[in-house]
Amino acid sequence: MLGTITMPDGSPCLAFHAALMTNQRRSFAGWSKEQALSAFNKATDVLAERPGRFAMSACPVAAAILDGVAGKDKDAMWLILFMKFFALVLQTFPGAAGITFVFDRKDEIVKNARDGYGKESGALARDFPKVFLDEMSFVEDEACAGVQAADLFVFEWRKRITDKRLNPARVGSRPWFQRIRDARPQGPLVQFDVAKHIDERHLPLDNAALAHRLLFGDEVGRD
Repeated sequence: MLGTITMPDGSPCLAFHAALMTNQRRSFAGWSKEQALSAFNKATDVLAERPGRFAMSACPVAAAILDGVAGKDKDAMWLILFMKFFALVLQTFPGAAGITFVFDRKDEIVKNARDGYGKESGALARDFPKVFLDEMSFVEDEACAGVQAADLFVFEWRKRITDKRLNPARVGSRPWFQRIRDARPQGPLVQFDVAKHIDERHLPLDNAALAHRLLFGDEVGRD
């Protein structure tokens, strides 16, 4: 599919980058809006047409964190949301073993991501031995089609969430999320409104209470 997409300099596209394509930035500067739409259509065709060609189930978590939450409070909140993601993976793939998480390589987050993963996987290992591997993987996105597919799907889901909150009339104007979701309905897409639990006048947060609400309910919705 990527070989059918031409970069502004005439070379073939090496990787799908949803945000850069949408805004025609960096290596996609010089593209027209029509070229970006065509690329999204082609990538969506791969995921939505004949979905049985390969397995793909969604289980992302979305949440907005207020700017006023920082330091240890923010770290704790990300850890809680990461914990919810682990729970969704267990729910989506019951009985699975040897699960590994693969991330787009970004050097600035590697240490924090590994620290968080180690805390989560280590805690779960007591009750779910050998389900999650000890280490997560970081790859160049150009070398991993799965990371590019996840980038497209989550980018479009976030756009949908934003439209629901800020411009409901636009919901559905971008067809790609719904096409992929209709073809691949497995797995929960969970949204949380973390902001409603936070009063910035009363920091630090009650992280234990927040963790309980996020892990055991209080969802905004699912797609």
